[in-house]
Amino acid sequence: MRTFPTGGEYANALQNPALCFRHPELAGSVPDLTRLGLPRANSGNFASVFPVTSAAGRRFALKCFTREVGDQETRYREISKKLAKIDAAKLSQPWKMGFDYLPDGILVGAERFPLLKMEWVDGISLSAWLDNNHADRSAVADLATRFAGLTADLATAGIAHGDLQHGNLLVSDDGSFRLVDYDGMYVPALRGLQGTENGHRNYQSPRRAADDFGPAMDRFSAWVIYLSLVALAAEPGLWGQLHEEGGEYLLLSEDDFKSPDNSSRLPVLLHHADSVVRDLATRFRSLAAQPLSVLPDLEISAKPAHIPVQPPQPKAPASALPQWMEGHIVDVGGKSTLAPANGFRGRTPMDSAAALLPVLSVLVPVLLFFAEALTSATFLLAFVSALAVSGAFARYAHRARPESRGAAEELRALKELESAATGLSKARADIDRERIGLDRAEVSRAAALKAKQQKITQKLQKKHAGIESDRSREERKLTQQLAGLSSRHHQELSRTLDVLQRQHIQQHLTKCGIAYAKLHQFGPKTVADLAAHGIRTAADFTGTRLVATSSTYGSTTAHIVLASGREVNVKGIGAQKAATLEAWRHDCEAHARRNAPVLSPQERSRIANNYAVLETGLKQELKDLATAAQRRRDEATQETAKARSDLLAADRRAQDAARRQKAVLDQRWSDAAHTVAVGQSALAAARQSAVAQLEAVSGKRYVRFLYLGDGS
Repeated sequence: MRTFPTGGEYANALQNPALCFRHPELAGSVPDLTRLGLPRANSGNFASVFPVTSAAGRRFALKCFTREVGDQETRYREISKKLAKIDAAKLSQPWKMGFDYLPDGILVGAERFPLLKMEWVDGISLSAWLDNNHADRSAVADLATRFAGLTADLATAGIAHGDLQHGNLLVSDDGSFRLVDYDGMYVPALRGLQGTENGHRNYQSPRRAADDFGPAMDRFSAWVIYLSLVALAAEPGLWGQLHEEGGEYLLLSEDDFKSPDNSSRLPVLLHHADSVVRDLATRFRSLAAQPLSVLPDLEISAKPAHIPVQPPQPKAPASALPQWMEGHIVDVGGKSTLAPANGFRGRTPMDSAAALLPVLSVLVPVLLFFAEALTSATFLLAFVSALAVSGAFARYAHRARPESRGAAEELRALKELESAATGLSKARADIDRERIGLDRAEVSRAAALKAKQQKITQKLQKKHAGIESDRSREERKLTQQLAGLSSRHHQELSRTLDVLQRQHIQQHLTKCGIAYAKLHQFGPKTVADLAAHGIRTAADFTGTRLVATSSTYGSTTAHIVLASGREVNVKGIGAQKAATLEAWRHDCEAHARRNAPVLSPQERSRIANNYAVLETGLKQELKDLATAAQRRRDEATQETAKARSDLLAADRRAQDAARRQKAVLDQRWSDAAHTVAVGQSALAAARQSAVAQLEAVSGKRYVRFLYLGDGS
């Protein structure tokens, strides 16, 4: 197989575009540089991508391959032909990118290698876009619809991308998708080939294999992405709850697909308050266990146009009056049904008295004056007093009329109701403040949840590190013992042989009698003197030692060292005889050593078997150590999973409580808004009617009613 350059080798070649490129547009290009002045690259599974700018200012992305892919040129040629045939005007959005496959596009060293020249895409990855925009529910909902449209475009064309994931889905400034990285794309002309990759593990079915290369291979990853977008449109807080900062996934990852029953994230969606999210999550749960070929297409099953939003709260009919106004105003179609302003109807005795009194208040004083019953001064006083009394009575009679009382009372009631309506407007502001406080509490709760999750993860990592440290320490001890077994084996062989040979030598020395040695100058008396001190054989002593005597300068005497270590001085044994005796013993020992036995095969086998048993035991301890460490890790992982599950359960309860509080606040705000809108409209109509009624029963109209009988 051909060896391809590394990313670093490509970067070195790109420092001289005029030399490494044949393509005229690339030969004059300039690569983007790092802070160190080297061409900047984004490295992937089997390629490095370098951004460059042509002399004309056009931007390209150059994909340089770091390993060989079978049928690479054929694949790119067929993909390019198929994409070129797709009518861009019929696509849901301009997602497809143009590219050119150049078989000998770049020179590295003395050899030319293929190159993919791709259009430059302005946009950010889906995960980066969600980092910045997940709180905008409307924008996320629109993006979910666009994603469903993109998958529908692919299905209609009979093609599949092969690696739908956040890094290959770029979101442009207008909110539409750009699909990049067509290395693993399937087009009908490639039917029968194997896939070159299996896609990002956090977006693919656990059952996907190379022979799944076909039009259905995007279905699972499409469900993963669409479910995440729909859930975020329903509840933006799920981004902080289920997505880990920097994580290579949206809301769900590989672990959630492989083992749904042990997942800590999927249950959040399965039990979500929004029915659309619940239904999608329930359908998705079974997909990982099914072959890709039988998975449903997203556009058929998910109805992407339906993105969940908070259901509108029920409102009272527009024509209904708020409850706090009932009993005060009857309203139909926004018009007051107070009695029409027709003035006074029906004269009462009090009205007659009110009409007569002013006449009498003028006539009586005049008659009395002309009858000279009143002086000028008293006449004026009586006249003014009579007019005042009649005027006061007329005002009293006017106010006593039911029409006057009703209009005045209604106006007072309306003023009180208008004051209450003003209070409701303030209440709406209070509700707004409560909602803001609740939203802030939710943000804090989400942040606290994330911190707690990180703490749980750190605790698990610390436990695993401790377990690994304990395992490593014990493993080192056992490994050292295993390594030392060979040395111990040889040492025991040496010790056993030494004991055997020493016993043989000792036995031989015991048989070497001094009386039979016929040593020079060792007569019967000397032999008897030695025997008197217990020295009869070569085994009874170990050597001799010369000791200087104090009696004569330079004179010495010989001491014989017994087998017990005690020294004796034997009469007649001087330095010469001591040397003879020691030399004789040495000869006896040398003879014994020459004939010393060796370890028998049985003894060697016995010792070897003992150490084989020790080695087997130590190796088993090593295995048990690994098993025990794994068991402790599993226990720690299970404890952590339970802690996470408990934490998420508590968080879900808190979320549910917050949702209920929000629903109550929304209902209160809606009711208050409706009350103010409908109530103020009704109040305005009622006030206008009440003012007209007051004008119809004014004092002037009452005087007219008294004397002319016209109540209108």
